[in-house]
Amino acid sequence: MTELPAEVRADPGAWRDAVLAELPELQDLDALVELQNRARALAVYFHAKLGPAREEVQAAAEVELRVKRRLGELLPPPEAGGRGKLSEARTVLPGLDRRRASELRKLAALPFEDLERYLEEQRGKGRAPTAAGALRRPAPPAKPPTPEPAPAARPTPEWLERLAELARDLEADESPAAREVHRCLLRAQAIASCMFAPA
Repeated sequence: MTELPAEVRADPGAWRDAVLAELPELQDLDALVELQNRARALAVYFHAKLGPAREEVQAAAEVELRVKRRLGELLPPPEAGGRGKLSEARTVLPGLDRRRASELRKLAALPFEDLERYLEEQRGKGRAPTAAGALRRPAPPAKPPTPEPAPAARPTPEWLERLAELARDLEADESPAAREVHRCLLRAQAIASCMFAPA
């Protein structure tokens, strides 16, 4: 197991805050791997000594998760076809397998807001965060079923009679506008009659 300095065991919260403050600037992969191993060892140590639902365990697990994300940011980008450049990744991080490389890259691609929301939820539940939990996206809300359109209103005999009456009133009017309205009424009457016809 990685050696845990006494100051880390004494105040893991302060250690976490100090690590997180300098993490964005860290470029040394060996230092990051050592930091990840130390965080994992610290989580195991406090889990065995105090139980899983302690802030000390959660602080160490949070450091490990954020270090993994930082490692993913420093790995070579995946190829266009979607398969990671594993040989190059192994060059910068010896012993890296495809599954771990994929996990690190996915953590690096996780939006910052999503990661912070997940960590806040885990703190509220008193649980240690994990990479698998951070990458587990919540299911999108189910769309409400689309209501079926209401059937079109069928014309009634009274409605058809009203169309016919309007058309008769305009028959005597010879003005161009009246003749156009009369033609429209006759077309509407013919369409309405088809709609009203028994199936």
